[in-house]
Amino acid sequence: MSIKHANTKWTPDGWVFDPIGARKDFSKAYRDDHVIRWTSNDRVPFDDMLFDFLTLGLIDRQEFEMSNQCQKNEARVSIAKYREAMKNHVPTGEELFEMRAAFGEGETVINVITGKKTKL
Repeated sequence: MSIKHANTKWTPDGWVFDPIGARKDFSKAYRDDHVIRWTSNDRVPFDDMLFDFLTLGLIDRQEFEMSNQCQKNEARVSIAKYREAMKNHVPTGEELFEMRAAFGEGETVINVITGKKTKL
């Protein structure tokens, strides 16, 4: 498994896993039919956080796999909803101002999720 830990801290030996931080994060989660979710927003944590929980034995392999798959499915649905909502979006004056300030007049900004291009 090539997943890295979410909870790390710097030591003289480099970055190391921080089990205390991971346990603290797990206290902010709950199980929903073998799927781990944050109490704050009912979303599934990303795979690196789930890996921390698995490493500490706070969840089992089945919960890790089910949660990870659920997170990916929820992300696909969320992105599809965003694309649909943004299909006919025309940038407001304020959005154009912010894009010009960030990228410069005459540049083309591309929304990486929708692919929509805006010439400034």
